[in-house]
Amino acid sequence: MESLKNYLIKIKNYAVISIATRVFAILMLLGYFISTISLTNEKLVSLSFISLVIPVQIYLLHRVWVKRKNRINKMFQRLKE
Repeated sequence: MESLKNYLIKIKNYAVISIATRVFAILMLLGYFISTISLTNEKLVSLSFISLVIPVQIYLLHRVWVKRKNRINKMFQRLKE
């Protein structure tokens, strides 16, 4: 029981770290590529598209972690009863 509770805490921490590092990595890559190119209209359109896709990916990653946490939490609650 205690190990499942510790696992749930670790999963919550890992989820935050996972999402934060993904955001940081994406921002670093975008910053690098934007700093080395001259922006034309086509490249701005591509950048706009990327700027729309990235938040969707972050949201989906967040949902995956929420589902994992909920599944483990439900298991923990069932064992608690």
